[in-house]
Amino acid sequence: MILSRQATRLAVCAALLGPWLSAAASAAPQAGDDPKEHQPPLPPELALPPAPVLSPEEALQTFVLPRGFSIELVAAEPLVRDPVAFSFAPDGRLWVAEMCGYMNDLAGSGEGEPSGAIVVLADEDGDGRMDARTVFADGLVLPRALALTRGGVLVIAPPELLFLEDTDDDGIADRRTVLERGHAGLASPEHAINGLLPTLDNAFACANVPWRYVYKENKFQREATSGGGQWGISQDDRGRLFYDYNSDPLRYDALPSRYLARNPDAGAPRGTNLQVVQDLSVRPSRTTPGVNRGYRPGFLVEGKLKEATAVCSPWIFRGGTFESPYAGAAFVCEPAANLVLAYALDDDAGALKGRALRHSVTKGVELDFLTSTDERFRPVALCDGPDGALYVADMYRGLIQHRLFVTTFLKQQVEARGLAQPIGHGRIWRVRRADAPRPELPALGDASWAELAAALASENGWVRDRVQQIFVEEGAEEEKAKTALRALLTGDAPPLARVHALWALAGMRALQPELVLAGLEHADPRVREAALRAGEPFAGLDARILARWMELARDPESGLRTQVILSLGELQMPRAEAALRELLVEDASRPLERFAALSSLARREEPFLAELLGRREFAAERPGRAALVRELAACVARGSGDVPLGLVLDLVVDARRLTWQREALIAGLLDGRTPAAPKRPAALRCVEEPRAMRALARLVEQVGRENAPSLAKLMDSISWPGHPLEGETPIRPLDGLERESFERGRTLFANVCAGCHQPTGLGMAGMAPPLRGSEWVHSRPEILARILVGGLSGPIRVKGELWELDMPAVVATDEEIAGVLTYIRRQWGHGSDPVPVSVVAAARAACKGRTAPFTAAELEALAKQ
Repeated sequence: MILSRQATRLAVCAALLGPWLSAAASAAPQAGDDPKEHQPPLPPELALPPAPVLSPEEALQTFVLPRGFSIELVAAEPLVRDPVAFSFAPDGRLWVAEMCGYMNDLAGSGEGEPSGAIVVLADEDGDGRMDARTVFADGLVLPRALALTRGGVLVIAPPELLFLEDTDDDGIADRRTVLERGHAGLASPEHAINGLLPTLDNAFACANVPWRYVYKENKFQREATSGGGQWGISQDDRGRLFYDYNSDPLRYDALPSRYLARNPDAGAPRGTNLQVVQDLSVRPSRTTPGVNRGYRPGFLVEGKLKEATAVCSPWIFRGGTFESPYAGAAFVCEPAANLVLAYALDDDAGALKGRALRHSVTKGVELDFLTSTDERFRPVALCDGPDGALYVADMYRGLIQHRLFVTTFLKQQVEARGLAQPIGHGRIWRVRRADAPRPELPALGDASWAELAAALASENGWVRDRVQQIFVEEGAEEEKAKTALRALLTGDAPPLARVHALWALAGMRALQPELVLAGLEHADPRVREAALRAGEPFAGLDARILARWMELARDPESGLRTQVILSLGELQMPRAEAALRELLVEDASRPLERFAALSSLARREEPFLAELLGRREFAAERPGRAALVRELAACVARGSGDVPLGLVLDLVVDARRLTWQREALIAGLLDGRTPAAPKRPAALRCVEEPRAMRALARLVEQVGRENAPSLAKLMDSISWPGHPLEGETPIRPLDGLERESFERGRTLFANVCAGCHQPTGLGMAGMAPPLRGSEWVHSRPEILARILVGGLSGPIRVKGELWELDMPAVVATDEEIAGVLTYIRRQWGHGSDPVPVSVVAAARAACKGRTAPFTAAELEALAKQ
């Protein structure tokens, strides 16, 4: 069924002019309430509109799309229920994760029950509508992500990462392997790991955690990344990752974050988590009063949501069937506004900027890409399909907000209009060009290796991705598979086919140096980039490849200098470090390139710095050189706790040291000090007295403190056992039980907290404030315990910056919470006392019966008691 443009105009008019219903009710404070804020009902002129349950056919008439697009129903209840993630298999069947336990009422009853499933939908009669359903696996708790791979399916169903297999070919999983336990997502589904996106470089990317999964040594393993995103993740043709946060529609990694996570002492990663969209406004086709913060002034304008508040599941369209400006555009779900946003991605001096793609329906009225006048239309996931269309997963329900964040304002509307029921609905929609004939679906499952290689030339990114995956997972031992890909690379294949062929051969461990060299010489920058990254294992073995890397790094037109610097760090050999030094001596002016160098030098900064300063060519002060020395010294100082400061202090006191170099070294060491805390001034805490300490003291005495204030400040910042700083309280060593608690907390932090706050404790822009040096971390233990037990609702000021974010309560035992609090109070050079389990138990007792998270004002008042 295809929605006509006339019908969409009628639907919009009906929504704008339809009858209003008034409702106002009092209620007890809800979990999402801010006690400081008054939550009045809607004003009479913006009363509550009806939200009846519509049949799929009726719902179809509520959609509005730009001219030239059509929308069709693919599946609906009872064939599919509560879809939150989906993916097409090579045979054209659609695999769906059904989160049936999510918000079955305002209390979230039954959320922890194993009511979720992975189902497989099939179109057996070939009419474009799914007509068969197979439950591949049930009994799952809140399944949230799936990835088809290696004859089975990876599934995240908290607290587990599962690998499900059908070993007897009856269409039902009969083997469940638990790959990992301990994942978050039971207490707060939106603030936990999700994604499992198959990536161009043969991994599985995840949002909301600082790692991804790779298949190595016959098993799935974690590989560190810098993390990013809240719900949903996507990639473009270059493999750059895109994600979002609920009020920030689109961010991306300009560089692969796995490189930038190699050195935890380098500081907050650069080149990742970059904001794409500055225009946060939305244009719905109906009033949207049923949003969580609708009572706040300016949140609703004429009853409609003003800015994004619940965005999720961004998707870069690579289907090859949309015309400009929608080809390669980013599409983003906004279920609170009952719409899907679209953004053209423009290159602005090397940075991506999102431009909202809206269309006019009447004079002066613009709407976002796909809108609906049905309040129960809840788009929560997007994907490309084998036909080149854009698919939309619609959770179809009235209540989409999780219980932890439901305000009284929203609760009133849910109850007044019956939005919590019914449950168990769900739809899958297909968006395509209205004038495009329905293509014949590719038969990838029956194709030969030669036919599969030819399919890499498809304009449909879904086809290219699936073909690459087939080669990697099934072709490693097949000579015909390798031959087909090598023939493609030596022929006249289009650039993107070459990109996928290079990565496929890399995943098969069948890439050859000559193919890498040919790729590095190709005219298309995407091919050169793929050859550079996929060919990293050969650069240390073949001098021709390393030489070509250096040529590309020195060519301003290649755009690959930063990637070469990152890739040099993968080689872990003196020849690569020498090449890196050459590049930095030539030009160290760009901050992103300097950070790439830092990421390539984890635990090797000191000797690299000494060698760099010993180069005669590095004597002159040129743009970026002082900054590079400062940043390298800061890495040394940060260490991962206590530091020796041996060689770097020798460099400071060396009489031959140039003034600009010495000042940069000193500034870097001071930058790397452990942040100040109560009774703990900012310091460089060493495991023993540095060998150059006496020489440093003599130098300060010779020059005079007043003539060398930075040198004196450095000397005054260094402490070691038996030599505390002025005003410093010595750190009490942890006893045996406290050390066990600390290690328990280390594990919980890595699995639950690091996704937002980062393993470094430095936090993440737009997502989580820093813990390292935070005044809250060093506050009274009972305050910290209340935050973790009861949750926190912003705004809150951390280290001078205001954060307007919510943190859900942590679901863990008292012992685990005490452990993670002990960990953050002692890690990163912190020295505050550990937190006993009894403090957490007392905080839990004090929070009994409380439904609202704490606010900063409440916690500050508690601190004064």
